[in-house]
Amino acid sequence: MSPSGVKEGQTYHNGKGEKRTVILIGNRVGKDGELYYKKEHDSGWYLMTLLGFAKWAKGEVSALGE
Repeated sequence: MSPSGVKEGQTYHNGKGEKRTVILIGNRVGKDGELYYKKEHDSGWYLMTLLGFAKWAKGEVSALGE
């Protein structure tokens, strides 16, 4: 997945049953940046680089508001 394809409010999966929802994307510099995501069944926010998240994510699962 392309880093530019990662959007706030979207939920992504890694093809292995794990889901992560993007909460906030910030500090974009070129193709990279930082984002906070939330794991399924977990209320904490976790930090990851945008490039790292794009490599982890294999496909979009659901849209904002679902």
